[in-house]
Amino acid sequence: VALGPNDPTILYNVACVYCLLGMPEEALDSLARTAEAGFVDNLWIEQDMDLRDVREDPRFAGILLRVKHNREAALRSEQTQPGG
Repeated sequence: VALGPNDPTILYNVACVYCLLGMPEEALDSLARTAEAGFVDNLWIEQDMDLRDVREDPRFAGILLRVKHNREAALRSEQTQPGG
């Protein structure tokens, strides 16, 4: 994380590692940071088996919603770009 403290892909992978290590609080914290950093792949989050242990936590739904909003914003941005 020190190499990319705001890189959504690194933060996502850290969340997965925490989850696999049985550290759900840390996993959710890192996943929230992932969303804040602009992660857009809500479909992957919904099916990634690494995150299965935190999916039932109410915070997961909020994080997923934030990622969906990120995706929608990214798609709108692409549409407003020249040639998009």
